[in-house]
Amino acid sequence: MTTTQKTEVALLDSGATENFIHPQTIEQLRLPIRKLREAQIIYNIDGTPNRAGSITHKCQLKLFFGKESKQMDFFVTDLGQDNIVLGFPFLQEFNPTINWTAKTIEPEQRIKILPVHLAEHRWRVWKKDHKLLPPCWRLRKVSFAQKWAAVADKLKTKLKEDGVPHKYRRHQEVFSEKGAERLPPLRNENMAITFKEGAPEQLDCHVYPLSKRELEVL
Repeated sequence: MTTTQKTEVALLDSGATENFIHPQTIEQLRLPIRKLREAQIIYNIDGTPNRAGSITHKCQLKLFFGKESKQMDFFVTDLGQDNIVLGFPFLQEFNPTINWTAKTIEPEQRIKILPVHLAEHRWRVWKKDHKLLPPCWRLRKVSFAQKWAAVADKLKTKLKEDGVPHKYRRHQEVFSEKGAERLPPLRNENMAITFKEGAPEQLDCHVYPLSKRELEVL
């Protein structure tokens, strides 16, 4: 059980329209894949086609999260440094409780998976690893642990005052956080409006009420 159990890190992304998995992860975990009837084109946020090209295959997995289990599709594509992306379909199906402060997900921190095509999965393990898995799916569970963007944020370099060039330091009050909390000083009003000769002292303004339909348009 210890020799066959594997753990992979997954990115939890509510902006992803589907669940995705990296081709290298497919190979490492010996997961079966199925070809799509029609290739799916991936677009970036700016509308340009993704350099990874079209998606041609998917991996069907059964996910076990808490007391629930769901069968879901994971589309195979190059994810760069990420192995698996749990997108909006996962969040919609399981509706997990996410504590952003504590960086935890409930009811469990791990999501166990089982290949839908288990016989083919067992054959791949035997062919690649020369291991014959016992007829028990628990020996081939894979756990996905969530990865938090806050970890990456800690690695970013923060600009300090000593690193600002001298010619720009005279503007430091403009970008001061403490300075932004203060209100501007109180000054006398000096915005008098000079009227032209013959202008009325008072303007007779009429109020024209709008209909409900006109308010909806506005």
